[in-house]
Amino acid sequence: MNIYVGNIPYAATETDLEELFEEYGRVAKTTIIRDRDDGRSKGFGFVEMENQEDGEQAIEALEGKKMMGRPLKVNPARPREQRRERQQFTTSGRTDRNSSDPSNGKTFHNPYTFIPTPPRPAHGFAGDFNPLDKGLDHESLKEGLWTGHIPIKLTTVTPLVLLKDEDGSKGKSTKHQKYDVLDYIPESSLRGMLRSAYEVVTNSRYGCFGNDDKLAYRMDARKAVELIPAIIEDGGEGNLTARLYTGTSTPTAKGPEDGGGKRGPMYAAMLTLYHAYPTTCHGGIPKTGEEVKAEIVRRRHRRGYSFWKAIQVCPSNKSLTPSGANNARFITGRVLITNENMRGKHDERIFFNPTADPLPLTKSVQEAWRMRIKSYREAHSDSEIWRSGAARDKPWKNIGSTPGKTAWSPHQYQDSKHKEIWLTDPHGRKSTHDAIQLKPGDMVYAHCKFDKGKIVVKDLFPVMISRELYKASPKELLCQSLWPAKQISELSPADRLFGWVLQENRDEEKTSENADANSSNDPEMQDQDRRIPKSYKSRIRIVCDDGSRPEIIQRFEGGGSLPLTILGQPKPAQGRFYVAKDGTPQNKVDKTNAGYELNKNKSLRGRKQYWHHSGLEAEGSTDKQDQCYWQPSVEDRTFQKRKGRYQEYRRPNKFNRENQRYEPQTDPQNRSINGWIKPGEVFKASLYVQNLQPQEVGALLWLLTRPDKHYFRLGYGKPLGFGSVRIELDCPNGVLPLGKGEDWKEYYTALNQSSPATLNADEQKDCVQKFRDSMMTGYALKEDMHAEKGKEEKFKSLDFIAGFLRVLKGPGDNAPIHYPRLEYPNRGDYKPNPEGKNFEWFVANDDNRGGKKLALPAVTEEKGLPYYPPQR
Repeated sequence: MNIYVGNIPYAATETDLEELFEEYGRVAKTTIIRDRDDGRSKGFGFVEMENQEDGEQAIEALEGKKMMGRPLKVNPARPREQRRERQQFTTSGRTDRNSSDPSNGKTFHNPYTFIPTPPRPAHGFAGDFNPLDKGLDHESLKEGLWTGHIPIKLTTVTPLVLLKDEDGSKGKSTKHQKYDVLDYIPESSLRGMLRSAYEVVTNSRYGCFGNDDKLAYRMDARKAVELIPAIIEDGGEGNLTARLYTGTSTPTAKGPEDGGGKRGPMYAAMLTLYHAYPTTCHGGIPKTGEEVKAEIVRRRHRRGYSFWKAIQVCPSNKSLTPSGANNARFITGRVLITNENMRGKHDERIFFNPTADPLPLTKSVQEAWRMRIKSYREAHSDSEIWRSGAARDKPWKNIGSTPGKTAWSPHQYQDSKHKEIWLTDPHGRKSTHDAIQLKPGDMVYAHCKFDKGKIVVKDLFPVMISRELYKASPKELLCQSLWPAKQISELSPADRLFGWVLQENRDEEKTSENADANSSNDPEMQDQDRRIPKSYKSRIRIVCDDGSRPEIIQRFEGGGSLPLTILGQPKPAQGRFYVAKDGTPQNKVDKTNAGYELNKNKSLRGRKQYWHHSGLEAEGSTDKQDQCYWQPSVEDRTFQKRKGRYQEYRRPNKFNRENQRYEPQTDPQNRSINGWIKPGEVFKASLYVQNLQPQEVGALLWLLTRPDKHYFRLGYGKPLGFGSVRIELDCPNGVLPLGKGEDWKEYYTALNQSSPATLNADEQKDCVQKFRDSMMTGYALKEDMHAEKGKEEKFKSLDFIAGFLRVLKGPGDNAPIHYPRLEYPNRGDYKPNPEGKNFEWFVANDDNRGGKKLALPAVTEEKGLPYYPPQR
């Protein structure tokens, strides 16, 4: 039923309208009519209810009811003529029929980008070697190697946020977290920032890399008909099997078939529990896994396929009275309830008619199940799945029609951490194990392979429209020369300087578990294993010279705390953002082919880095507009432009219908802070180094002498623009207190010098040039220019150096930097959305009916992304 709603408050959103009407039934769609020129609400709109009776009830209840202080006008919408296809409008309001960009040129920059990581050379400074073989140890000071310290100075150019975690609650997400901030820079934070930068400019191995498992993407809904219901059984001797439940159809590679090769009804029977004439359930709605009796009738869907529909159900120990329906039959089966996990869902399923013999499950199928469930859970935060608040917010409850408000599928929340909660699910499964562990009794859907009459289980899914695994894991697309080192002879430049600890690999653990028991108990082998180095101590120690300085903290005007925007979770399953082909972004490629697979010149995009938010530097600024953007206030200024930008770092207030006022959004998804370190504050630190090669000294000096307007990123909230800092050497006379081993020997022998020989300006240039030459030689760049400027420009042509410098400077235009969000062309300016919902942009971008399928631009070709990715 379509309903007209008038006198809508201009501040109200479609979501506000949807939540108001959802109290009376399912809402299919809400629309607020907006001005084509500026996108502002015209004060009226339409609500489409799925059920006529619910719509009439809503009209009666809401007519004249106040919303944000204004009485609504609510009545049935009058029929209207078919409108012409919506035209596109430019920002001036004039029609532009030939425009190919519905966003009218308005773009934003994603907060992160990727710096390329080409395959690494095998030898030389840029390659790998055992540092102990070259005297790079910690026992004594070596001739020709540099020891001493490098004094540096850091200046904040945007507010710096370093969270104080006094109660150990950092990282927990069961409630909203409010933090005070540190008034000093922890040495571990500075060390982490410098190591990350050093890894990039030396193209070292990844310090850690945990994406060993395959990731998953949403499968094509049309494939659901091929899946066969199955229940897991114990196959003996630690093995599992799957017994198929085929209903009245014969399984084939094309789906269910009837006699004579005709298309048969779907394998499972439909059990209607939500909307649209619910099934009669005698004895209450059954639980997952419960055996029931059902009376079913055959129906045909308007799209051509047929299915069995249960018209009444009861426990298996009771009897059903025939309803008298034509062609009805009675079955005994088991119920699977996956909750009202999608908009418009009506039915659950009854598995019936099991096959005589179960099918064996290979270890690879079971491992794929674990990776699939893990990928499901990593796609959402705990705070999204485990809603806080009243009982209605339990994850199995449907509290709305949009993603996140529909019910979650059981495999999302039936984990080991929250067992005491999900065991109260009234229709949940009887078993109590974590859903990531495949166990006897689990009800699943099997994708089978058919070969000469033989059926083999190829894959298992928790729901019919599930996630498919990519063909390869992220690690398999990463060149092995970039994998974390497994032995001391594989240490890359960053490992050799900042230290290394062997990462225990899960595959290696499995291998060791399956190793021969006699070999593992061999004393000689155990002794040999102990002699193999599994770590290497750092040759750089970072000491911050400043202690606690309360005066550097800027508290917010009026007191209180500032609710920050929700920080996005990593989404490596978005292959279009994370995967390159032939080293370039994959534009206009569907998500399946843009994903992780081998032997198609696929590779990872590189190391993730966060942009400096150029144009918002507040250090030493006299521009009041600059100061206004970072104004230390808890006031919601998200809809006020400052320096051409909206306040992207603050989460916008949301209207509370009960209190009839706008209130800050503080929930488990975001954090609040009580202050920040002011822009313009200066910190001093020293890098104490031992036995450094000239190339290592040169790499550090190159990093620490970047020109003006090159900023490193430090602390919390980097995607929001916090933590941009400028780093420079702190040696007024231009001489660094570094000496070679022989200089220190002379100093300690004579004990009549104030300090050993120091690294002067010419020696510094020589170290930097040796670093550049080593990198250009390692990556086959021949030096054919003799001028110093020419050498530097040649070095900057290395793709990872060029990308690093671009990130330090920022995108270079005045376009805003924030996570993707969907905005429509006729809504005018692109303001922050109180709802967040950045997933809507990805859905629209992937849409097979018109999505542009845009990839994240290359770091050196960053031109932004449109707010409206569908190509109209």
